[in-house]
Amino acid sequence: MRRASFALALSVAALALVAAGCDDDSSVSEAVDSVRTEAEARLDDARQALGRMVPRESARSVRIEIRTGDVASGLVGAAVDLAADLIVMGGRSRLVRAVARRAPCPVLAA
Repeated sequence: MRRASFALALSVAALALVAAGCDDDSSVSEAVDSVRTEAEARLDDARQALGRMVPRESARSVRIEIRTGDVASGLVGAAVDLAADLIVMGGRSRLVRAVARRAPCPVLAA
């Protein structure tokens, strides 16, 4: 019996969105800095988990992207810009449904 082998090329973008409504540029800058710090910590955890599931040579890139504005529109826009094959989201909220309706790719909600 032969074993099938394949190469998996995986790119992951951790997207964080800062909701619109900050009053001035300094508020936006502070919010972005705070989100970036938290996203980098979460990304380190995700990289470790991903490393246990996917061989290192398969993971092409992992990056953080931070955007401001409406969350659903930001997620859909990022999926378009990144030519995403899949969006993974937690929960089954109104946000997940809004993204799933407009997304250019499948949405996995857990």
